[in-house]
Amino acid sequence: MVKSRRKAQYKLFTLGYERKSVASYVELLKANHVNLVIDVRETAWSNRREFAKTALATNLASNGIKYLHFKELGNPKRIRNTTDSRAEALTLYETYLSENLDLLNNLDAEIEKAQKANQVVCLTCYEDEPEMCHRSVIITALTRKWATLVVSHLRLDGINLAR
Repeated sequence: MVKSRRKAQYKLFTLGYERKSVASYVELLKANHVNLVIDVRETAWSNRREFAKTALATNLASNGIKYLHFKELGNPKRIRNTTDSRAEALTLYETYLSENLDLLNNLDAEIEKAQKANQVVCLTCYEDEPEMCHRSVIITALTRKWATLVVSHLRLDGINLAR
């Protein structure tokens, strides 16, 4: 991995939209001063239309929050469809990510750009519980690379600090 040049502490949030209304989702972001959401779903589609890519991006923009989709950081369908458990899928995703460091480096560069612009970033996906989502694998890799990264998982019942 590329060694991080960052010395200052930087806060990064994650948020899953499971069991949330779009209004409560946006309110959590606003309450934590998030102004950039990075969607890490492979396919930014949802049965809940308000969380599909275009609708979500439009809603966020109307609330002053920028949206980016990093589809390449999604847990690939070929992994999700060939495993018997979520734990196995996360283990395979960890291997996938370690074999494709450029994906993580692209995210790291975007976070660094946001930090320099004094923006607050939130990674988003479906699962409410981060340990049940590939966001946890991404966060683990980022915190190994960037010791001053402080991660908070946003939840309706409060913030669960991961690191």
